Amino acid sequence: MRRCYLLLLQKVDDAVKQFAGYVSEASGGAAAAGSKEDAVRWLKAAYLMQLANNVVYQTPSGFLTKDHSSGQDIKYLRDVFRDKSGTCIDLAITYAALAESVGLQANLMVVPGHTFAAIRLPGGDLLPVENTGLGGSNQRLNFEQAVEIGAKNFRKYLDEGLYYLVNVEEQWTVGRVPNPELQALNVDFLEKSGIKRLGGLQTHSD
Repeated sequence: MRRCYLLLLQKVDDAVKQFAGYVSEASGGAAAAGSKEDAVRWLKAAYLMQLANNVVYQTPSGFLTKDHSSGQDIKYLRDVFRDKSGTCIDLAITYAALAESVGLQANLMVVPGHTFAAIRLPGGDLLPVENTGLGGSNQRLNFEQAVEIGAKNFRKYLDEGLYYLVNVEEQWTVGRVPNPELQALNVDFLEKSGIKRLGGLQTHSD
């Protein structure tokens, strides 16, 4: 299961690089890997950028495998941006890939029936983010709420011992996860997908 998730986590996907550029612009050019404060500012901008572009959480559609266990389709990251939607797995992978693309160490917290991202900040702290906070209408969470719920759930599953904490970079380093070769995208892919640049997002805490 962990390998399946990571096969879809392409930090070098053109769509990821383009969106990460939008995020860096919106965060005021924060050097994400430079300090804890800059990392949080960048990660907040990444979340708010998805929120503002109406990237939403969608309920997964399940299917049965040959051994009669359940499964679900996982999107390529470019398809998450194109469709402006994804399951918890899709959204967690997207957020983790964005973090990895700017030099932050990303993890996937895989728990029964759910997955969310947990990003290692400069200095060593983990920042869990509940990526399904990108829900539709009144189910949407702001960044602080998504972090609060992510941290609460992280502690809960850690205490219960029901989790896989997947270190993305470690999996790549040991050669367990090949990066799939994808067709190059035009530089206007995000624009044509309806993803807008949003300069000057408020990423500082009040």
